[in-house]
Amino acid sequence: MLRTKVGILAIVLLATAVLLPLAPQAGDDTALWAAACQRVGFVLAVLWLALPELQRMSPWYAVATIGVLFVLARFPRYLVAAVVVAILFLFLRPRMNSPGSRGRRAG
Repeated sequence: MLRTKVGILAIVLLATAVLLPLAPQAGDDTALWAAACQRVGFVLAVLWLALPELQRMSPWYAVATIGVLFVLARFPRYLVAAVVVAILFLFLRPRMNSPGSRGRRAG
């Protein structure tokens, strides 16, 4: 149900972005609103595509990802440090045991 709402909202915003400049009284404000609708529409379209995976994501990971994106948007010079931390998280995350390894000893 949520995915449907996000998809409909993305379509409405993208259609608004196309139709606003065609209005008879199109001005600077109209171009600004059209650009805003276009950007938010594209973000919602990407969210619509990713929503099934996002619903399976743990909440702490989602909050951390959003926090990192906000920090990188505000301070782009921290991008190198964020990439290093992301690589560390990739290698240092807990591993799930394979189903056949239960009860076996390593070594």
